[in-house]
Amino acid sequence: MSESARLFRAFEHHQGFRSGVKAGKERLELGLFLRTLRNEWGLSQADVADRAHIDEDEVSRIEAGLWGKRGVSFELLARVLDVYGLQLEFSILQRDNEAAEPLFQQHIMPVDAGLLER
Repeated sequence: MSESARLFRAFEHHQGFRSGVKAGKERLELGLFLRTLRNEWGLSQADVADRAHIDEDEVSRIEAGLWGKRGVSFELLARVLDVYGLQLEFSILQRDNEAAEPLFQQHIMPVDAGLLER
């Protein structure tokens, strides 16, 4: 058994570990989705960064699921999604009631790029 498999088995029963694995998987899935979009659009990471008015390394980190301790801001994701004509939305839901209506919903729009260039 590999060292990583041994460590996974040792910690898989801890709630914090499981939630961290789940969060990492979700970041990877989002990154893969964005990388697939970029490839379908025939864009490089530099193209996306230029259009979103962010650094190319931020595009790379998002696509790789490497968000760091602070994660990625809604603003940053909204800028990247805006490149593809998409918008970011989030909802606040009751955890144990999947059928419940959202308690709060928000559309996240990127800051006007023209304001950033001044």
